[in-house]
Amino acid sequence: GFGYLNIQRGTLLSNESPRTLAAPPLPMSFQRKIHPLSDQFSPELYLSTFHKHLTREQLNTACDTLSLVMNEKGKELQRIVVHNFHRLMLCQRVATDARDLVLGSRKSSNPALLARSSKAKETTKYSESIEKDSIRRSTSNISAVARVDAALKDTEALTTQLYAAVLIQREKAARLRRILRLVERLHHVFEFPERLRNASTRNDIGEMIKEYHSVRAWIAAQVAGSPIVLKIANEVNHVMGEFQHEL
Repeated sequence: GFGYLNIQRGTLLSNESPRTLAAPPLPMSFQRKIHPLSDQFSPELYLSTFHKHLTREQLNTACDTLSLVMNEKGKELQRIVVHNFHRLMLCQRVATDARDLVLGSRKSSNPALLARSSKAKETTKYSESIEKDSIRRSTSNISAVARVDAALKDTEALTTQLYAAVLIQREKAARLRRILRLVERLHHVFEFPERLRNASTRNDIGEMIKEYHSVRAWIAAQVAGSPIVLKIANEVNHVMGEFQHEL
């Protein structure tokens, strides 16, 4: 059976009777198709075997209920991951230390693991039998670390999926902060064209010459080909061209 199902006879345990219990078991090929955990599982055959007495409306209601339960389970899993996120990260670091220690790729940063490693190395010097036993333990450790590593990768993938939107928004916010800091630092630079226009409007040639020399000196000190430098230089040249046209 499987919970409240009798897989061997294709009946619900709640509906079993002496007659159904006396019936011969179903063929194994058929049992595999109605077993929910089988790789040959057939949803249609499962419904027609165990729930053939239900109406379409009842099946739809049950499907909606199952969807609600699964959604709640998914939310519960998300809450568990969020609550234990720091523990997952710690487990990953410890597993990485253990894996690197077993495989010998680098020294571990974990004092406890280092102590165990040193003790194991000293023990292997005593006899050939102890050395063989250590090799067997190492092989077992590699297998265990591989399983832990696979589980951590699954957890990491789930965490990335859960936090993907948050990470993207955080990256966008960081990019906007960098742009804001750049604008604040170059605030006076972006005002060069506007100050030239104001001086041109007032016909203040002395101020225009002063501002023009300032912006040319700033442009000369910048890296050639920068989009910001090219944009400001083009705007300044445009303002100066308009002023020369008016003259």
